[in-house]
Amino acid sequence: IQRANIEIENQITNRQKTETEKKKGEHEQALRLVDVEREKVAAETKVKVANILAEGKKKAAEIDAQRELEVAVVELQVAEREAQSVQILGKAAADVERMKNEAEARGAQMLVAAFGSPQSYNLYTFAKHFQPTDLRLIFAGPGTFWTDLKSFEQVGASKMLEQTQGKKP
Repeated sequence: IQRANIEIENQITNRQKTETEKKKGEHEQALRLVDVEREKVAAETKVKVANILAEGKKKAAEIDAQRELEVAVVELQVAEREAQSVQILGKAAADVERMKNEAEARGAQMLVAAFGSPQSYNLYTFAKHFQPTDLRLIFAGPGTFWTDLKSFEQVGASKMLEQTQGKKP
Protein backbone atom coordinates (compact mmCIF):
# COMPACT_ATOMS: atom_id res chain seq x y z
CA ILE A 1 0.00 0.00 0.00
CA GLN A 2 2.72 2.30 0.86
CA ARG A 3 4.46 1.51 -2.36
CA ALA A 4 1.30 2.05 -4.24
CA ASN A 5 0.88 5.37 -2.49
CA ILE A 6 4.48 6.26 -3.26
CA GLU A 7 3.97 5.19 -6.84
CA ILE A 8 0.83 7.31 -7.09
CA GLU A 9 2.73 10.18 -5.54
CA ASN A 10 5.58 9.65 -7.99
CA GLN A 11 3.14 9.64 -10.90
CA ILE A 12 1.54 12.80 -9.58
CA THR A 13 5.03 14.32 -9.17
CA ASN A 14 6.02 13.24 -12.67
CA ARG A 15 2.81 14.67 -14.10
CA GLN A 16 3.53 17.85 -12.21
CA LYS A 17 7.11 17.93 -13.51
CA THR A 18 5.85 17.33 -17.04
CA GLU A 19 3.23 20.00 -16.60
CA THR A 20 5.86 22.35 -15.14
CA GLU A 21 8.24 21.71 -18.05
CA LYS A 22 5.40 22.23 -20.48
CA LYS A 23 4.50 25.50 -18.78
CA LYS A 24 8.17 26.47 -18.71
CA GLY A 25 8.39 25.87 -22.48
CA GLU A 26 5.24 27.89 -23.09
CA HIS A 27 6.65 30.64 -20.88
CA GLU A 28 9.94 30.72 -22.82
CA GLN A 29 8.05 30.72 -26.10
CA ALA A 30 5.90 33.61 -24.83
CA LEU A 31 9.07 35.49 -23.78
CA ARG A 32 10.53 34.96 -27.27
CA LEU A 33 7.29 36.19 -28.83
CA VAL A 34 7.44 39.26 -26.57
CA ASP A 35 11.02 39.92 -27.71
CA VAL A 36 9.99 39.51 -31.35
CA GLU A 37 7.05 41.87 -30.86
CA ARG A 38 9.30 44.33 -29.00
CA GLU A 39 11.76 44.33 -31.92
CA LYS A 40 8.89 44.64 -34.37
CA VAL A 41 7.48 47.63 -32.46
CA ALA A 42 10.96 49.20 -32.25
CA ALA A 43 11.43 48.76 -36.01
CA GLU A 44 7.99 50.18 -36.75
CA THR A 45 8.72 53.08 -34.38
CA LYS A 46 11.98 53.79 -36.19
CA VAL A 47 10.17 53.75 -39.52
CA LYS A 48 7.47 56.08 -38.20
CA VAL A 49 10.06 58.44 -36.67
CA ALA A 50 12.00 58.46 -39.95
CA ASN A 51 8.79 59.18 -41.86
CA ILE A 52 7.87 61.98 -39.46
CA LEU A 53 11.37 63.49 -39.75
CA ALA A 54 11.28 63.21 -43.53
CA GLU A 55 7.84 64.81 -43.62
CA GLY A 56 9.07 67.60 -41.33
CA LYS A 57 12.11 68.23 -43.53
CA LYS A 58 9.88 68.20 -46.59
CA LYS A 59 7.51 70.74 -45.04
CA ALA A 60 10.46 72.89 -43.92
CA ALA A 61 11.88 72.81 -47.46
CA GLU A 62 8.46 73.70 -48.88
CA ILE A 63 8.14 76.59 -46.42
CA ASP A 64 11.65 77.81 -47.31
CA ALA A 65 10.87 77.59 -51.01
CA GLN A 66 7.58 79.45 -50.52
CA ARG A 67 9.35 82.13 -48.46
CA GLU A 68 12.03 82.55 -51.13
CA LEU A 69 9.34 82.81 -53.78
CA GLU A 70 7.50 85.47 -51.80
CA VAL A 71 10.75 87.38 -51.22
CA ALA A 72 11.51 87.23 -54.95
CA VAL A 73 8.01 88.51 -55.75
CA VAL A 74 8.45 91.42 -53.32
CA GLU A 75 11.92 92.19 -54.72
CA LEU A 76 10.46 92.17 -58.22
CA GLN A 77 7.74 94.61 -57.16
CA VAL A 78 10.36 96.85 -55.51
CA ALA A 79 12.48 96.79 -58.67
CA GLU A 80 9.44 97.64 -60.79
CA ARG A 81 8.59 100.55 -58.49
CA GLU A 82 12.18 101.80 -58.59
CA ALA A 83 12.19 101.56 -62.38
CA GLN A 84 8.93 103.51 -62.55
CA SER A 85 10.38 106.09 -60.16
CA VAL A 86 13.52 106.49 -62.27
CA GLN A 87 11.43 106.73 -65.42
CA ILE A 88 9.06 109.32 -63.93
CA LEU A 89 11.91 111.40 -62.46
CA GLY A 90 13.82 111.23 -65.75
CA LYS A 91 10.77 112.30 -67.74
CA ALA A 92 10.09 115.11 -65.26
CA ALA A 93 13.70 116.32 -65.49
CA ALA A 94 13.56 116.18 -69.29
CA ASP A 95 10.24 118.05 -69.29
CA VAL A 96 11.65 120.72 -66.96
CA GLU A 97 14.73 121.14 -69.15
CA ARG A 98 12.59 121.30 -72.30
CA MET A 99 10.26 123.88 -70.74
CA LYS A 100 13.21 125.98 -69.56
CA ASN A 101 14.74 125.88 -73.03
CA GLU A 102 11.41 126.72 -74.65
CA ALA A 103 10.91 129.65 -72.26
CA GLU A 104 14.45 130.87 -72.92
CA ALA A 105 13.90 130.58 -76.67
CA ARG A 106 10.60 132.48 -76.45
CA GLY A 107 12.35 135.17 -74.41
CA ALA A 108 15.11 135.45 -77.00
CA GLN A 109 12.50 135.64 -79.78
CA MET A 110 10.72 138.42 -77.91
CA LEU A 111 14.00 140.35 -77.46
CA VAL A 112 14.90 139.97 -81.14
CA ALA A 113 11.39 141.12 -82.08
CA ALA A 114 11.71 144.09 -79.71
CA PHE A 115 14.98 145.20 -81.37
CA GLY A 116 13.53 144.77 -84.83
CA SER A 117 16.22 142.47 -86.28
CA PRO A 118 18.67 139.81 -85.16
CA GLN A 119 21.61 142.07 -86.06
CA SER A 120 20.34 144.83 -83.75
CA TYR A 121 19.91 142.34 -80.93
CA ASN A 122 23.45 140.98 -81.49
CA LEU A 123 24.88 144.51 -81.31
CA TYR A 124 22.93 145.12 -78.09
CA THR A 125 24.20 141.92 -76.42
CA PHE A 126 27.75 142.65 -77.53
CA ALA A 127 27.61 146.15 -76.11
CA LYS A 128 25.94 144.95 -72.90
CA HIS A 129 28.57 142.30 -72.18
CA PHE A 130 31.60 144.19 -73.46
CA GLN A 131 33.99 144.81 -70.58
CA PRO A 132 37.40 146.02 -71.67
CA THR A 133 39.73 145.08 -68.84
CA ASP A 134 43.14 144.94 -70.53
CA LEU A 135 42.90 147.87 -72.93
CA ARG A 136 45.39 150.71 -72.17
CA LEU A 137 45.67 153.92 -74.11
CA ILE A 138 49.04 155.61 -73.90
CA PHE A 139 49.80 159.09 -75.15
CA ALA A 140 52.80 158.76 -77.46
CA GLY A 141 53.07 162.28 -78.67
CA PRO A 142 51.05 165.17 -79.95
CA GLY A 143 48.08 164.02 -82.01
CA THR A 144 48.66 160.24 -81.65
CA PHE A 145 47.24 157.57 -79.31
CA TRP A 146 48.81 154.18 -79.11
CA THR A 147 46.95 151.09 -77.91
CA ASP A 148 49.09 148.63 -75.97
CA LEU A 149 47.60 145.37 -74.85
CA LYS A 150 50.71 143.38 -74.10
CA SER A 151 53.82 145.35 -73.11
CA PHE A 152 55.42 148.74 -72.85
CA GLU A 153 58.47 147.91 -74.99
CA GLN A 154 56.99 149.49 -78.07
CA VAL A 155 56.06 152.57 -76.05
CA GLY A 156 59.63 152.91 -74.85
CA ALA A 157 60.91 152.59 -78.42
CA SER A 158 58.47 155.22 -79.66
CA LYS A 159 59.55 157.61 -76.88
CA MET A 160 63.16 157.16 -77.96
CA LEU A 161 62.22 157.87 -81.58
CA GLU A 162 60.35 160.95 -80.49
CA GLN A 163 63.32 162.21 -78.51
CA THR A 164 65.74 161.60 -81.37
CA GLN A 165 63.43 163.35 -83.81
CA GLY A 166 63.04 166.27 -81.42
CA LYS A 167 66.86 166.82 -81.21
CA LYS A 168 67.40 167.05 -84.99
CA PRO A 169 67.47 170.64 -86.28
